[in-house]
Amino acid sequence: MSAFMVSKDHIDLLVYYAMQQDGMSLRIEPGERANFGPYFTSEYAVLGRLDPNVLGRLLIETNLRSFEARYGSTSTDEDAVIEYRFDPTRLAGLGDADVINAVACYQYQACEHDGHESDIGWRISELILYAAATSLARRTPHKVTWEFTRASIL
Repeated sequence: MSAFMVSKDHIDLLVYYAMQQDGMSLRIEPGERANFGPYFTSEYAVLGRLDPNVLGRLLIETNLRSFEARYGSTSTDEDAVIEYRFDPTRLAGLGDADVINAVACYQYQACEHDGHESDIGWRISELILYAAATSLARRTPHKVTWEFTRASIL
């Protein structure tokens, strides 16, 4: 497999969607709490209430770890992590399907390092994927049931 660093626009889309999720909580492990500031002591964080710049940096860090695991030493600009600033410009018109596709691409690029499933950036992307898929399912023209059975499509 190959890996690349997704663009800032890509990260902005994921962060934009995450910021709309006021009811989704992210479990924060004790060693991860410093990412959210010196006074952050909670075990859970509501996705939509976190600093969007922090969310973006965490997503970039996960992608960078994957890139480095795949290619060893890297010439990728690690300053992108530190310098990330969220920009919501021109993102409002994109829908759930766009977000699902963006998460799929992101996760494909971010899965190269060992333990990626427990990485905080990966867990954020999982929540974004769940929110987008659930939202899309709620708006489909036919009834979507929680558990699929052949009887549910009749």
